[in-house]
Amino acid sequence: MKILIATPVYNNQLDSRMVSSVLKVITECAKRNVSLDWDRPCSPILSYNRNVSAQRAIDEDFDWLLFWDADTTVDDPVFAFKAIELGYGLNAGVIGFPCRLKVPEKRWNFCIEGNKNHEGELPENQFPVHVIGTGLMLINVKVLKTLPTPWFHIQDTYHDKPGFYPEDWTFCELAHKHDIKVIADSRFHVGHWGTHCYG
Repeated sequence: MKILIATPVYNNQLDSRMVSSVLKVITECAKRNVSLDWDRPCSPILSYNRNVSAQRAIDEDFDWLLFWDADTTVDDPVFAFKAIELGYGLNAGVIGFPCRLKVPEKRWNFCIEGNKNHEGELPENQFPVHVIGTGLMLINVKVLKTLPTPWFHIQDTYHDKPGFYPEDWTFCELAHKHDIKVIADSRFHVGHWGTHCYG
């Protein structure tokens, strides 16, 4: 198995806590004899960076692409392997990991239906979602091969409704249109770092 971790960065800066989490996963991959590489494309356009990593995952025959943002940590070093097993078991091509948004109230990076972020407590274990953030997301590379490009882009919705949809929204919408199952896996503690950890 080959896994590509992709961390889009604006200015080549990585949070040391995030790096520590990634190193634990790298160590776990070595124990399991799993091939792993870490891609860190740098440009000010996040959706462009995500597309660069997705194309690399295809070109270099990776099995799974794990987007992992520079301000996110995970406590369990085997979370990716457990999620891959879950993906195969549920025939899900996209597995996202819920994390808190950087706001005082408990608001999460996913929508079960509609376009309002989930608030309150997390549902248990795994559940289908309409949209989940790409901040920590595992994608079966076979899925990318079936979807039209660009996989990630920002969609301006000004004429239909105020605002815009970021690249995680448009990617999940694209997956749903092509009958790709998108699920959230809430078994792991994900920290979203700002001035303190939102987790």
